[in-house]
Amino acid sequence: MKKRLSILAALCIAFSVPVAGEPMPALSVHSACPGNAVATWQAGDKLLVYHDGTVYDYVTGGQGDEALFLPSSEGQDTDAFDPSKPLNVYFNVDAVSGKGEAFFSVKAEQRPGELSGRLPQWGRVEGNAPMNADKKSPISVKMSPLATLLEISASSAAPFRVDRLVLMPQATASGFTSVIGAKINPVNGKLTLPRPTGRPVSVGLSTDGADLSSRPVFSVIVAGLNPGGSGLVADFFRGRNNNMRAVLLAGQDAGKESGPTLLKLDLGEKKVGISTVEEFADFTAGTSKGDRHGLKYCDEDGVVCLNADIDLSSLAGAGKDWAGVNDLRAEFDGKGHSLYGYQISRASNAAIFINVSATMRNVNFGRPGDYIEVTGGNYANAAPIAMASNPNAVIEGCMNRGEIRSTAGCTATVQVGGIVARSAASLHNCANLGKVILDSPASTGAKYVGGIVGNVYGDMGTVANFITSCVNRGDVCCSSSLKTWVGGIAGRVSETAKAWRVEKCTNRGKIFISSLVERVTIISCLGGIVAEMATPSNPHGASHLLKDCRNAGPVFTNADGRIFIGGVVGMTRGTVLDHCTNEAEITHFRGLDSDASLERNFVNMGGVVGFLSVGSAASGCENAASGKVTSEYAVPHRMGGIAGVSSKSYIEKCTNAAPIQLFVPRKAMALCAAGGICGLQDGALSDRISSCSNSGDVSLKVNVTGLNAAAGGILAVLAKGGVNACRNNGTVSAINELALPDMHCLAGGIVARVYRNDVSGVEHCNNKGKISADAPYSPSKGLIAAGEIVGHND
Repeated sequence: MKKRLSILAALCIAFSVPVAGEPMPALSVHSACPGNAVATWQAGDKLLVYHDGTVYDYVTGGQGDEALFLPSSEGQDTDAFDPSKPLNVYFNVDAVSGKGEAFFSVKAEQRPGELSGRLPQWGRVEGNAPMNADKKSPISVKMSPLATLLEISASSAAPFRVDRLVLMPQATASGFTSVIGAKINPVNGKLTLPRPTGRPVSVGLSTDGADLSSRPVFSVIVAGLNPGGSGLVADFFRGRNNNMRAVLLAGQDAGKESGPTLLKLDLGEKKVGISTVEEFADFTAGTSKGDRHGLKYCDEDGVVCLNADIDLSSLAGAGKDWAGVNDLRAEFDGKGHSLYGYQISRASNAAIFINVSATMRNVNFGRPGDYIEVTGGNYANAAPIAMASNPNAVIEGCMNRGEIRSTAGCTATVQVGGIVARSAASLHNCANLGKVILDSPASTGAKYVGGIVGNVYGDMGTVANFITSCVNRGDVCCSSSLKTWVGGIAGRVSETAKAWRVEKCTNRGKIFISSLVERVTIISCLGGIVAEMATPSNPHGASHLLKDCRNAGPVFTNADGRIFIGGVVGMTRGTVLDHCTNEAEITHFRGLDSDASLERNFVNMGGVVGFLSVGSAASGCENAASGKVTSEYAVPHRMGGIAGVSSKSYIEKCTNAAPIQLFVPRKAMALCAAGGICGLQDGALSDRISSCSNSGDVSLKVNVTGLNAAAGGILAVLAKGGVNACRNNGTVSAINELALPDMHCLAGGIVARVYRNDVSGVEHCNNKGKISADAPYSPSKGLIAAGEIVGHND
């Protein structure tokens, strides 16, 4: 079988690095990586067709991008193809087992032009073509490459034994994964790999002690069309501890005049893993000089391991200007060991690892007294890992015990995290025990601070990323005055992030913003788990998910501005909250008494979520009796046991058992609302609160004009949507203390105020709590209404 392929230029690099006790061979490495062009069928190409438990042989006599395939044998019975059952077609396959599993084969060599390369391919037929007059069933197939076979040819003038060949991507190469042993299920077309796809890993191939002079060709299958387009590292091992021959291969498109580039690395004595501070220093220096895979220290699987706890005080102690590990592209496994003894103070990126683009696991950072602080820079990052830039990587099993902080010298964007400052990578089973402090009051840029990660982002190529089973026990705080996101696990999941899942995470630390600066219309978000889940960047409309998360740390602030504060999350868009719980107090302390703030600011705060917005939902969530929601700040508030505001969203099967208390001591002209479940519901006719219950007391004492004082056992103000099958057992009290004529005050066992009957409704609800409303200092006693179900219908 032959097939013409469009490929990258072959890379032919000669190099020579001495190996102890061995003659020095001349070694050339060739790499053929098929490109993205559609291949062309040639006469004589054959297919295996799997249909309804039977395998058929097909052959073509034509050529082109699409070719007609006919049965290769007259004896094949192909008249019985059932159009309702799929045809699965395989090119270049060893065998189809009785279990219906097809294995990649590398036996059929194809010659693309003057270069040799092999491309196992797989395709699936969507439907059956009509039969010919002779009743032989033709098949029209357009194959698409699913995997690439990379061929490494090595020649040596003298015998040279090779026990193992390891390939790694030079740069971040999404999907670069070994598929040796890959299987295809012919029934459903599912590809099964021996390890997860979607993140850069090394590809290891055992050679069984091959001699380069007798076995010059090594082959490995990798997923994707062009895994080596940005370059590959080819490492040749003899044993585990001997020198390693390594080159960096950087590809050029076919037809370009410029040739490939070569970086020779004389690695010296091969080390497997890092065991001393001297070796860590050498490893760090290597990453700054181009050895971004830690070739000298990686094992036969391309993983750099810590073999012992390492005291970094001689490198990164107080007063030492240590830059950290610059750009790590190899997997890093701490094996549960610690990096400690550092006091890092730097501008821009203060970290042990500046950027990692592969998986990092099982590393413990710091001990009490260790710290990392960032002192300035346009993008100021502080964390053990400043940036985790690969959305296909995972940071897992890592722990931080040191303090992470920013200083007053930071005047622009600041990102601070207990594990990672800015991450596109997923995070799993990580923990922070140290304080995380963003202390940059002069900063006019955005500020993100999280117990695990400061700012989360992503890309459109990632299906879904996750933050799972992470725990924060350290205080997470900010003393800044502008644009701040503070979360126990994550500061913000940004608009570029695609369908993130935050599951089974717990916060036990204090989460707070401290500021006594007037901040008119400035937004800040606080959340026990996440400060804000922004709109997911997803063309298919998938939602973020917050599931089975628990907050047990107080969330509070004395800051002015437009505040969104929640026990689990401050603000959401396009997010589903599923069985999340808050067990700690949510408090807005009394701060500035500013006329401008009263006129232009507002606060949305809830036991679970401050603002549930646009395509979001809360289902099965709970605010425990210990999750008191209270405020004495002199600006208009919308607060609830579950949500402060629900807009174009819904709340179902949620419960609140905590007191909800709102006190506004100065005259306000905007809505002040408190509800056992929600303060304000407004946005769409489809909005709803259903099957929810409240047993906490709701107390509102305010000084407001107009119909702006409202307290409800389930909902304070219903502007659009409905409340259905809800019940209240808590006491509801509303008092408007403004001493002016015709002051209003509304209270309802279920809803205090139904804004418009034509677009709102309350059905099948039950109230057993005591309901009261009063405006004691109003001379003429305006509209004062207290209803067992609804206080007032407009």
